[in-house]
Amino acid sequence: MKNKGLIVFIVLLPLLGGYLVFFRGCKEEAMQITCKLRPARKGAPTQRGVTPMYDVAFGFNKRYRLSLVKVVAAADLATNKYPVALWHLVPDAKPAAVKAVTYGKPVPGMKPAVADLEPQALEPNTEYVLLIEAGKIHSQTNFIARERPVQR
Repeated sequence: MKNKGLIVFIVLLPLLGGYLVFFRGCKEEAMQITCKLRPARKGAPTQRGVTPMYDVAFGFNKRYRLSLVKVVAAADLATNKYPVALWHLVPDAKPAAVKAVTYGKPVPGMKPAVADLEPQALEPNTEYVLLIEAGKIHSQTNFIARERPVQR
């Protein structure tokens, strides 16, 4: 009886090892990014001569520890190998896991790639690309910035 248990164990061990080698990571879900245009909060100051824009918020399917956040113009990305980043964040120390970010707003645990560089204003009706990295996961999405209607 003891020999039967040993034989079953010896047969099942390589099968279990093979399963773990070949099917490990199958459940890993790709990063999904959703883009939402949100109106600025009521009473938010607007500068004269600057087109008021909707805030652009990006949501993810789960919490990620981001290692790169970059926004570039889609036309610039299509024609240049190294496009100019309008907003570029890198980890400060250990980034916090986040489920959403808003263009131009601080992200916990991240800092601008170039110190003291402010995010550039988005142009209305222009297509942009958001590039995201979270460890080995890379993802991107396109979005179009829209101007807010003037409130009177």
